[in-house]
Amino acid sequence: MNRMRMLSRRALRLFAAGVAACTLGAAGAAARPLTIAVGSDVTSLDPHFHNTAINHATGDHIYEPLTFQDAQGQVIPNLARSYRLIDDHTWEFELHPDVTFHDGTRLDPDDVAFTIARIPTVRGPSSYTHFIESVSGMERISATTFRLKTRVPDPFLPFNLAGAKILSRTIHSEAQTPDFNSGKLAVGTGPYRFVSYARGDRLILRRNDAWWGNRDPKTAQPWTEVTIRAISSDASRMAALLAGEIDLADRVPPDDLPAKRSNPALSVFSIRGHQVAYLFPDSTRDGPLPLTVDKRTGQPLAANPLRDRRVREALSLAINRRAISETIMNGGSFPADQMVAPGAIGRDDSLPELGFDANRARALLAEAGYPDGWRWTIVAPNGLFSGDAKIAQALAQMFTRVGIETRLETMVNAMFIPKINAREHPIFMMSYLSSTSVPVLRSVWITRGTGPGNGVANRMHYSNPALDQVFLSAVTRMDDAVRKQELAQAMRLGIQDFATIPVVFAGYNWGARRDRVVIEPNVLGFTQAMLIKPVR
Repeated sequence: MNRMRMLSRRALRLFAAGVAACTLGAAGAAARPLTIAVGSDVTSLDPHFHNTAINHATGDHIYEPLTFQDAQGQVIPNLARSYRLIDDHTWEFELHPDVTFHDGTRLDPDDVAFTIARIPTVRGPSSYTHFIESVSGMERISATTFRLKTRVPDPFLPFNLAGAKILSRTIHSEAQTPDFNSGKLAVGTGPYRFVSYARGDRLILRRNDAWWGNRDPKTAQPWTEVTIRAISSDASRMAALLAGEIDLADRVPPDDLPAKRSNPALSVFSIRGHQVAYLFPDSTRDGPLPLTVDKRTGQPLAANPLRDRRVREALSLAINRRAISETIMNGGSFPADQMVAPGAIGRDDSLPELGFDANRARALLAEAGYPDGWRWTIVAPNGLFSGDAKIAQALAQMFTRVGIETRLETMVNAMFIPKINAREHPIFMMSYLSSTSVPVLRSVWITRGTGPGNGVANRMHYSNPALDQVFLSAVTRMDDAVRKQELAQAMRLGIQDFATIPVVFAGYNWGARRDRVVIEPNVLGFTQAMLIKPVR
């Protein structure tokens, strides 16, 4: 196996060198507070409670993992300044020396063991267990070096560890989730210290002057204090930006992009992201689908039309992805062809673009025995990711045009998740953020119950034994070439079966006050003080 790149976080994590001509040094006399606005609030400050993008992005200010995903989604060393493969079941890590938690407690390999043991014990809405599930033990070599043993060969362990933020065995030995949310034990090794948190309003952080990253001027933090305001209303968030109340806002709405790009007081920073919006059809249910009726009789269809691959292909062909991306989203999204974006690990780059052909869609429906289509109600989130409700409305119209009269229900996340968990609708729209196909395929496509973490987001109980076999082989392959081939094959099997129907890849857009800050756009869509620099 080729060793994973041993690149320094100092060289890759920030783009300070590239913008040095227009920004100040990190910790000089010009250091000042920073105020940013994000479209959603954290659900917890416990770094192991709820596995969401906003929790990861916000938590990185306070806590740190052993490895880290850079702005392009590539995994690089973090608290572990290097790592290497010893044998198929053993990875060795070396910690940066003299790293301390915010209270001065020194980071030790035993803290890693404590964190790995704690993660499965935390009961939250979604578990972090899959990040460390393969680890079977740890061997301490020295005060900075340790080895992790795995139950099976795990080529993705360094990637997975980017999701596991390290806590202290002494500080957090009795910690419960409320202790983090109150700030009492919101203590990590990260670049910022907890000051205060008001749910639904703001999180205030203060620079950690003892942070190990401050030793390098390229990563030293320029912000004396960081205020992260949660403003879920797009209009209110943009108004705060225009009024100069904040330095930067994320999730510039698609409808606002042209105006914001032409405003001389603002800069817009954009990137094609690694988040995919997809449809999940209920293709395995026997008997009638919920909320699906014959248009002529008004009675439930006798059989589930989604069990027929031709019907699932027809749904895909009904979608004009380019129109959604370029017109509905004003260039704020990009047509999706599979479940991970270009540049992500585990794509099958030989797969063709998913086409749009309404006539062919109608023909396939007729071939499958549904020349008149049907009437149904589908569900999508509203506010889970940028433009989600607008995208869903466009999909409903496109399905209606090929004969499937579609009524759409959109709802906030708190109502949406229970409904899709209960399979109350025949098809739903959802999104997944990942820079490799492994977590998304393991969560969404792999048959439920085939192993720890498998199928946790497989809400429609999809099952494809051939796909399972090749994927489960791939994730234990230490040979890079064979693993790449098998992951691509797994992707191909699922896409060709329309296990899920990819719609668009997210485009991330940040608006900033032109005379104040610049941000390094990142494929995960994270809005973090560590990615923001002051303008000279």
